[in-house]
Amino acid sequence: SKGYFLSRNCLREVRAAVTSSKPVILVHEHAETKGGDRLEVLRQECPDELRELVFDPKRPLVRWHRLSDLNRVSLLQIASLLHTFGRGVDQWSLNALYLPNSLTE
Repeated sequence: SKGYFLSRNCLREVRAAVTSSKPVILVHEHAETKGGDRLEVLRQECPDELRELVFDPKRPLVRWHRLSDLNRVSLLQIASLLHTFGRGVDQWSLNALYLPNSLTE
């Protein structure tokens, strides 16, 4: 979200996650009316010392959707990444889980 990396408390969370090797899942709010912004703007707001770690090109980016069916896809992608981390798998996977009768099936 716009201004996330300008918040002292948010930066504290990011730094703690990075220094303790916690997984970081990037979720991009793109709707400017909901506090989002272009990804490049958000990347520039991120402090230099964190930018390459947070915006690692190998890290998957979950785009946050607000339409009901697409919102489920965003949530499923987040859950799949958490599932991957929980299994100790080194590779990112956006397809570890699925919902019956969903757009991802």
